[in-house]
Amino acid sequence: MMSVATVISRVLGFGRDMLSARLFGAGGISDAFVVAFRIPNFLRDLVAEGALSSAFVPGLARARQRGGDAEFWDLAALMVGAMGLVLGIVVLLGILLARPILTVAAPGFLSRPREFALALRLTRIVFPFIGLVGLSALFMGMLNARRSFFVPALAPAAMNAVMILFGLFVCPRLGPDPRRQVLGWAIGAVVGGAFQCLTQLPTALKLGFRFKAAWPYADAAVRRIFRTMVPAVVGQSTTQVNLLVNTILASQLAAGSMTYLYYGARVMRLPLGIFGVSIASALLPDLSVAHASGDREGFRKTLAFGLRMTLFTDLPALVGLVCLALPIHVLLFKGGHFTLADARATALASIAYTSGVVFMSWGKVLVPAFYALDSPSTPVKVSMALVFVNIGVNLLLWRPFGYLGLAATTSVVALIQAVSLQILMTRRVGRLWAREDLAQVAKMGLATAAMAAGLALAQVGLGRISPGWTGAPHGKALLALQVAVLMALGVGVYMGLGRALGLGELMPRLGRRRGPRGEVARTPGRTYDGGAPS
Repeated sequence: MMSVATVISRVLGFGRDMLSARLFGAGGISDAFVVAFRIPNFLRDLVAEGALSSAFVPGLARARQRGGDAEFWDLAALMVGAMGLVLGIVVLLGILLARPILTVAAPGFLSRPREFALALRLTRIVFPFIGLVGLSALFMGMLNARRSFFVPALAPAAMNAVMILFGLFVCPRLGPDPRRQVLGWAIGAVVGGAFQCLTQLPTALKLGFRFKAAWPYADAAVRRIFRTMVPAVVGQSTTQVNLLVNTILASQLAAGSMTYLYYGARVMRLPLGIFGVSIASALLPDLSVAHASGDREGFRKTLAFGLRMTLFTDLPALVGLVCLALPIHVLLFKGGHFTLADARATALASIAYTSGVVFMSWGKVLVPAFYALDSPSTPVKVSMALVFVNIGVNLLLWRPFGYLGLAATTSVVALIQAVSLQILMTRRVGRLWAREDLAQVAKMGLATAAMAAGLALAQVGLGRISPGWTGAPHGKALLALQVAVLMALGVGVYMGLGRALGLGELMPRLGRRRGPRGEVARTPGRTYDGGAPS
């Protein structure tokens, strides 16, 4: 159910981006919004999908084990108060210091005064977004800790729906000038963030959450969570720092470069969000409980299964998004102010990003696992080293390859991070990959290669029947049908061959899922002898 909710949110997210592309195209206006929205989103990704979840969920697990539901909800209420104060200060400082922040984040705009002025105005409008989604992340953590995954995964859909409504009904009322319409789009983002937070509140109240008037920092558990969050910010920051460096460098390239990177990364984040983040969110409570109860073998088996699931889901996603990059981007974004040339440039950025999606998902799974082990220093040290690697590779590839070099750097850094964390985790908990696991990986590789070959042959045949089909010369309805058929073909080849090769245990079953050794797990979020969370 969580994956279904995540898919709904991601689909609406793409609907939001399709509308944005039509309204603002790829140029100075879209670049200004990308910069303004990326600054609070940089903090959001560290908080919502990073440090807060990594520190908060294990803290809740300890509280519940120590004092039951009462202590669990007391800690949750104290953390809402504590984070509310911190996020309020961050928002206020962000609005007051928007100019120097923007100067650092996008120095290339200093030579484009109109874009700088617009980006500055937009930054001040959207900065409250970080406070709203930060609180949303708290509710997500507490609901996930109580094995409630559907509503938190669906909450971002509320934000995307609100932004779509603003784009359809509010922005046109601001006049024909896109520079005025984009202000309405920014306001829609803030209102959407509020809805994302409020969507989860009724479920939390139903389960037992109550607001509490108390000074939160006097509580030892709250202080421990904050102490864990500080290194967790560094430990989770590799990808986000890379994106920030990309923004700094891309702002000095031709207008539209930042937009190409934004939309290219958005497509890459579809499998990362559906599979990588979802698997990590489902595993973290079980990993925390296993460590808290001293179940070392259960911890190892659950983590190993999560890594294999990441490979099983992300490998075909990688092949599909690379093989169908151009038609997908034409289908999603071409139209209005967004041209075919813009779609081609965005597709290339997407290919560069997508090549590292498997390793990014591994990082999403492995980094929280270290925090579940109460060992935050390990990913912190890895991330600190990778920040310098990231900057060095970016500077090396920036000038000769432009925005494509910036996108490729993200994949290179993700690869180094995943391999490093895998080695260090193996030293902590033992060997994660048994011989039969490596045999499964080989079978996944064979099925993925067959899928790639099938898609390549199908596209050659389609090109002969319908020349120029990737540019949608016959309309988007036909292009959508062609892409859907190709995607169904790819998934069919992969799943069919995977089942024939004995990968059926990794495939979802109706109402239940088999664990890594064939045991049947019937209860969502619970493991049986090392089985996978549902």
